[in-house]
Amino acid sequence: MIRLANYTIFLSRPSDIESDIEVVKEAIADANFLAAPLGVRFATFDWRENATPGLAIEPQARISEQSDGYDVIIALLGATLGTPTLNHLSGSVEEIEGAIQRAPSATFRNDSVMIFFKEVVLNLSSNLDEAKKVQELKQSLGPRGILYKSYDSDEILREGVLRSLGVLLASHAQGVTPRLSYIVPVDVVIDDQDAELAELGLMDYSQISADDIEVATRAAKDLGDAMKLLGDIVVSKTPEIVLAQEGDNKPAMRGIISEVAEAMIQCSESIHRDGLIMADRFKSSLSAIRSILDIQNVDLSEEVSRQELEIAGEITTSLLDTIAGVIPQIESFREGISTLPRLTKELNSAKRKLLISTENLIVLMREISEEIAAVNEFSKSGAA
Repeated sequence: MIRLANYTIFLSRPSDIESDIEVVKEAIADANFLAAPLGVRFATFDWRENATPGLAIEPQARISEQSDGYDVIIALLGATLGTPTLNHLSGSVEEIEGAIQRAPSATFRNDSVMIFFKEVVLNLSSNLDEAKKVQELKQSLGPRGILYKSYDSDEILREGVLRSLGVLLASHAQGVTPRLSYIVPVDVVIDDQDAELAELGLMDYSQISADDIEVATRAAKDLGDAMKLLGDIVVSKTPEIVLAQEGDNKPAMRGIISEVAEAMIQCSESIHRDGLIMADRFKSSLSAIRSILDIQNVDLSEEVSRQELEIAGEITTSLLDTIAGVIPQIESFREGISTLPRLTKELNSAKRKLLISTENLIVLMREISEEIAAVNEFSKSGAA
């Protein structure tokens, strides 16, 4: 049996940006695809879909009753605040204020309130009073220590949501306790693995660490090769796309774009596969190093123990150097992909999946880097 952490995200917005919430839902769905191997799932509560009819002092109170217990709020605001409630300027404002008040005790605390403002262009038909209220709300957040993000396109909104979910995944990995969880049955093979691990010694763990580092390094190389291959394809196909555009040859242009989109999907799968292998083996190597430190602390003399600490320090320094080279490479690749124009739905979808894969891998690698740095610091201070 595996416990899958299930975090609930409350979706808040007025009706003037109803379509934007679909972008948020797509981003959450994409994040779930990559969060599943980490044992995490993000569920959503959207009152327009999930709230049921019933009696309350006002409609907003009915929504609040049914949405109680969520872990995170994602609130979108555009040119209006929405319909006023008994105690607040609008339902959205009431939902945001409620989330701010409960943040100190929320699962993700300060990361539990995510507010996005859409940059809208006002015209003669716009409700200027409502627009002014939105601006006043926005200006009131900063002095209260509340950071928000602005967006002017679906892509920027999607990226902002994915980055925020990446922060939640990192917090989960560091040990936050989920409010809600459910059990997913899986086939489990019970063996003597624990007993076998208890019999391992220094040389065994050293070999495990070395083998894991070798596999992780190989996965990192495969990852780099996949990113380079996609980069070469994009570079080679760009002139062809330009020529097809200039000649108004849409069938040819769509064919070329489909090739690029397919290559992006394959690269995304490689990042997901090789990235998880790389991260898993780096973690496994770190676990072996920790076991080495535990054994030397109990079994070895002070002099030999100091030598083992020096070795552990050298290994973790090497791991940090490797990861320090991998993360900028992935970040640079992500930035390059993010600049690709939105030409077709097929290309946009492939691009989105690829950006999600890279962003989640970056978050994971940073987390591992922090863990390795802690062991590295311990090893160096003990050997001094």
